[in-house]
Amino acid sequence: MNFEDSPEEAAYRAQVRGWIAANAPDMSHLSPEERRNWHDRHKEVAGIWQATKADAGYGCISWPVAWGGAGGTSIQEAIFNQEEARAGLQFTYFMTGLHMLLPALLEHNKDPLSLSLIPPAVRGDKIWCQLFSEPSSGSDSAGIRSAAVKEGEEWIVNGQKVWNSGAQIADYGMLIARTDPDVPKHKGLTAFWIDMKTPGVEVRPIKMMSGDNELNEVFLTDVRIPDSQRVGEVGGAGKSSFLP
Repeated sequence: MNFEDSPEEAAYRAQVRGWIAANAPDMSHLSPEERRNWHDRHKEVAGIWQATKADAGYGCISWPVAWGGAGGTSIQEAIFNQEEARAGLQFTYFMTGLHMLLPALLEHNKDPLSLSLIPPAVRGDKIWCQLFSEPSSGSDSAGIRSAAVKEGEEWIVNGQKVWNSGAQIADYGMLIARTDPDVPKHKGLTAFWIDMKTPGVEVRPIKMMSGDNELNEVFLTDVRIPDSQRVGEVGGAGKSSFLP
């Protein structure tokens, strides 16, 4: 397998490298503490950089133009990511949403309100988190116990999530809950997107030895989620999200 750039890819890499050099944010004014992930100043710089990329068509290169992308290829996106990392400019705040969750939302939810959340995320104005893991379910999604019960056009969700990176600053999350307890455990799971400010959502940061609060517990108590926020079919979370 040849990992060398084609002539076209090499030209694109040179273009990207030049653009990054000309537009990269100046982080020299940040103190060592402010350069740490999850510090407010670090997050502010990350948001400005994401907006700068989006305005230039580099926010989500392989996405459709209609949703803030550039209509480019996955190879072009990989090249940009490599050059961004080379320049020390990869920020983690937006990766979960843009690389894992929102592609599923685009594919499996056509509700106008739901889709309207995508452009702000591409610009870095909104942050998403993943609400999959639970105390009894980490890499094994079949162990998910958080339950969602249908009531009219809403779902009532109760349960607990844990090890949720960035939940303490996230605006939205993608949640997996058990909607059918009577089928085999690897079935009966449904995906929803949720506003993290919804009544009944409580985020408790987990203090790490480093002093950072990247990881969290999230408690869900009688949280009401409209059915329009369902991502994919009922019982179809395995198809509509990145379940392990």
